[in-house]
Amino acid sequence: MSTTKLSELISTLDVIEALELGASMVAANVPVEEYQQEIMEGLQAIGTMYEHGECYIADLMVSGMLARELFALKKNDDLPDIGTVIGRVVIGTICEDIHDIGKNLVADALRFRCVEVIDLGVDVSVDRFVEAAERYQPDMLAVSTLIDGQFGHIRELVDRLKASKAPEDMCIVIGGAAADPRFVSIPGVDCITNNYQDAMSRIVELITERGRRRAASGFEGSGGEPYLLADIGDGSMHL
Repeated sequence: MSTTKLSELISTLDVIEALELGASMVAANVPVEEYQQEIMEGLQAIGTMYEHGECYIADLMVSGMLARELFALKKNDDLPDIGTVIGRVVIGTICEDIHDIGKNLVADALRFRCVEVIDLGVDVSVDRFVEAAERYQPDMLAVSTLIDGQFGHIRELVDRLKASKAPEDMCIVIGGAAADPRFVSIPGVDCITNNYQDAMSRIVELITERGRRRAASGFEGSGGEPYLLADIGDGSMHL
């Protein structure tokens, strides 16, 4: 196996070498957590370069698509059977925002962690979020945004959910570059974060806690509609 780190190949956009190394890591049964961390470090490195004006938006897009290809290499072996899932998450990017690299990476990472993911895509209206929460009765609703001005829509969504038929104890997580907990606070939201690792740990923690509470109370099943493969998304990139 190459001595070059996968994260370095991603940050320098060495696509072919990165895919070859990714395949080697999968064949060597590298732990999922280590594999994901390498990918995220590469994305963070190129993200920092972009912030410093050292690369272009096209480079970010290529790195995002490369990361999804690398995740896909491990999907077939590590995607859980439906009987092993620990929870269900509805995820999407709020309306008037078409950014989806971070959302897609979180969705893929959650699938690795035995979570059902129903991906609504980008530019998702408040109505669609509410309808999905009522239809699927998820453990969590995860909303992504990279645009500061979209928090008005998110606040409207949180208010609408209170009067909906969504689970009363459903967790709500807001993520994305604009979701800085130092400056954003929304009553009724369980977690606001712009950090990938923090988002992943908090999501799994919240879902697990909810499952324990419901198990202790004797609750069985979500009552939501079983999803179809088409509801989950095909892993395609929306650019």
